[in-house]
Amino acid sequence: MRIFSSLSIAFLLSFSGFTQSGITHGFGKPFPSEMKMEKYDKDPTADAVYLYEKGDVYFEAIEDRIWIVKEYYAKIKVFNSLKFDGTIGIPFRVGNSIGERINSLEAITHNEGTIDSLSIENVFSSHFQGRWHIKTFAFPNLKDGSIVEYRYKLASPYHFAFEDWEFQSEYPKVYSELHAKINANYIYRKTLIGNLKLDVESSTWQKKCFFC
Repeated sequence: MRIFSSLSIAFLLSFSGFTQSGITHGFGKPFPSEMKMEKYDKDPTADAVYLYEKGDVYFEAIEDRIWIVKEYYAKIKVFNSLKFDGTIGIPFRVGNSIGERINSLEAITHNEGTIDSLSIENVFSSHFQGRWHIKTFAFPNLKDGSIVEYRYKLASPYHFAFEDWEFQSEYPKVYSELHAKINANYIYRKTLIGNLKLDVESSTWQKKCFFC
């Protein structure tokens, strides 16, 4: 099971492994070329590859409180279903009076001619340690050649809870992009770990963009 860590780091940037200008990746709509893909040429031994990954992080006023919201989407091509870990674990904190919330969780498995959607009855929450809990699910009908997609929204009342972003991980990533909108009066430090530079790293100011 792959568990995504939640550590305190934030930055305003975007990254792409390849330039994909003009290409729109829509949830539930893999490209025919992706379905026919038999291996990832840059890593032919990979059991799976992230075809597309995107995160949007921003602040939002919810119930008279400012929350950090993360919207996450990933599309993965599976070459070896026996070695690919098709169980996803999403950690979240539970507080005494208020805690993090995971909403809008969806997952789909695409095979040639068939689409299998995750049923809410097959999503489970369990205690991990301390205040940490984990929401888990497994992709249905996973096979060699499948494309799996999932997306969710996590809202956190903890302002220190910016998550790390892994541009590369256990499975290689063709394209990975992160956007973060940070209130101007909040200060976070950013750290890039690794010897590769980002293809795109930029920041801009936007006025009158947040209202409580």
